Amino acid sequence: MNSAVDALLDLFQSERRRIVLELLYALQLEQDSDDVTVQVPDIVRQVAAREADVDSATVGRTVQRSSNVRLRHTHLPMLDDYGVIEYDATASEVSTTDRTRPVAQTMQSIVATVEEAEGGLVQSPDLDS
Repeated sequence: MNSAVDALLDLFQSERRRIVLELLYALQLEQDSDDVTVQVPDIVRQVAAREADVDSATVGRTVQRSSNVRLRHTHLPMLDDYGVIEYDATASEVSTTDRTRPVAQTMQSIVATVEEAEGGLVQSPDLDS
C-alpha cells in the first residue's frame, strides 16, 4: 500500500482525530473561509461533548479532562505532524491549513462508503482457533 494512504488511514483511526477534523471542516464551511483558528479548550469541550453524546454547553469537567490530555499530547500534535492542522501548544490554538479541507472531505467520503457497505461487511474468521 502507498505510504500516503497508510498515513491517512492512521489519522482516521482515532475517533478523536476524526471529530477534530469534522469540527474544523464545519467551521471552514460555516465561516466560508479556509483560515480558521480555534482555542484548544473549545475543541476539548466539543470533542468531550461528542464522545459523551451531550450538548457542549452541558459537558462536565471530568469528561473534558479525559479528552484534554490525550488531545493536547497525542491527537493534535499528530494532526500537526501530518500538516492537517497547525497546533500551537503555547498559545493553546489550532488553525486549519491548506490540507484540512481535502483531508476532511476524504474522511467524510470514506465514512460514507463504510456506512453504505456496513451491512455487507463480513468479519474475518478467527485464525487462532
